Amino acid sequence: MHDIRFDKLAKVLVEYSIRLKRNENVLIEVFDTPDEMTIALIRAARKVGGVPFVQTYHAQVNRALALEASDRQLNLLNWHE
Repeated sequence: MHDIRFDKLAKVLVEYSIRLKRNENVLIEVFDTPDEMTIALIRAARKVGGVPFVQTYHAQVNRALALEASDRQLNLLNWHE
């Protein structure tokens, strides 16, 4: 079921809070956010002509990766930061 509140919040964030303009790039970083909200942000950005990019983080997934990670894996992760 679609929740219209996500659309309303996305519109406020895109049109008022950041005042996204046509052809502007916007990075949408979401942390443990419902996919429906992320999709609402993408749609709101596209509606005003913006170019959205998304980076999604899930704490539960990141924790699973971190538990028992090898030294090699940790070094690779540290390289990207």
